[in-house]
Amino acid sequence: MTQKLMGSVVTVLEAPNLVANPSAAVEGDPGWPANWFHTLDGVAWATQGHADERALRLNPVNEMSDWRCEVVPVTGGKQYRHRVYVKGMGSQKTILALRWFSDDNGQNWISEEWMWLVDSYVDWTLQDAVWTAPLNARSADMMFRAFEVTTADLYGDDFYMGEIA
Repeated sequence: MTQKLMGSVVTVLEAPNLVANPSAAVEGDPGWPANWFHTLDGVAWATQGHADERALRLNPVNEMSDWRCEVVPVTGGKQYRHRVYVKGMGSQKTILALRWFSDDNGQNWISEEWMWLVDSYVDWTLQDAVWTAPLNARSADMMFRAFEVTTADLYGDDFYMGEIA
């Protein structure tokens, strides 16, 4: 990434992405992306993406729906950036959540941070936030979620979670 600073171009190094298969382009089980877990209803592995031909879709009709990446290791007290490109119609019930756990396997939930995805996104739009991991955090996951039934029809792609140095 480059940024212009007082007339000079500066290269900003970004930490490696902790999310496996962040563009959802790699197939795992037939018809579903690798490294992502999902509810049974209200989700789809879409054939339109931001940087390639695939994305994750939330379209909850009868119940909540979500996509969740595999658990990744984190260091308590460190800052983490998480982001996603979204397109479509969000709602007051759609979020990108960063969930913190006190163990290595994502079993002992501590807390979570929510990035609200409430707007109408005509084109792919970057949504981005920075959070500090709780001191006792050892792992985290990211959840693209409609937490209640809603009229949202939202696509997410190019997910990122990385430590800020």
